[in-house]
Amino acid sequence: IIFMHKSIQLDPQDAEAHNNLGVIYQDLGKLEEAEASYTQATILQENYIEAHCNLGNILKDQGKLEKAVNAHKKAISINPNYSDAYYNMGVTLKLLGKVVESKVCYSKAIELNPNHYKAYNNLGNVLQDNGKIEEAIIAYKKALLINPNYIEAYNNIGNALKEQGKLEESIKLFKKTLSINPNYADAYNNIGNSLKDQGKLEESVNSFKKALSIKPDFALAHNNMGVALKDQGK
Repeated sequence: IIFMHKSIQLDPQDAEAHNNLGVIYQDLGKLEEAEASYTQATILQENYIEAHCNLGNILKDQGKLEKAVNAHKKAISINPNYSDAYYNMGVTLKLLGKVVESKVCYSKAIELNPNHYKAYNNLGNVLQDNGKIEEAIIAYKKALLINPNYIEAYNNIGNALKEQGKLEESIKLFKKTLSINPNYADAYNNIGNSLKDQGKLEESVNSFKKALSIKPDFALAHNNMGVALKDQGK
């Protein structure tokens, strides 16, 4: 970060340096400083599409959702064929509760980049939220055809199968995520839920404990374990 500041000191008009400084701040969790750096990059170079996208994402992370949408719209106006801009806007629109618009954005991202596995995955989430479970599973599977190690898609298929009452199948999918990343706390939490629905309360509690050993501040796992213990009469 010292070298980046020095670079900007030597050339304050270098938009790329301001954008790169924003990335560093973002990685450090300094969101306001990152926003300021990305904003400066877009001021210095109005058509700097990556900076507009980065600005949109950092605004989203701060809960400034309407401003985030505007940043992504600006990116799209610069390059209407930039798939990531549509994907990012889809994420933000879903957070705003604009599900239909979000789905349109994910579909457009896929149209522009058929290998955009994250867009397929998020399209699946939208479909699942609308009760279209089979269509959602198809979207998740398309994500996995592109990236066979994308654990979020395996996890989402597991949740979809659980929603269909296919508990044993869901557990197999959650365990698949753990074969890729043994420290994926969400999978242990979800296995716990499926086991609980099977009436295997002791095993479910152990799974929730495993999730919490990985992620001690995992509020959902704390809640789920509390419910399972209550069901055990503890």
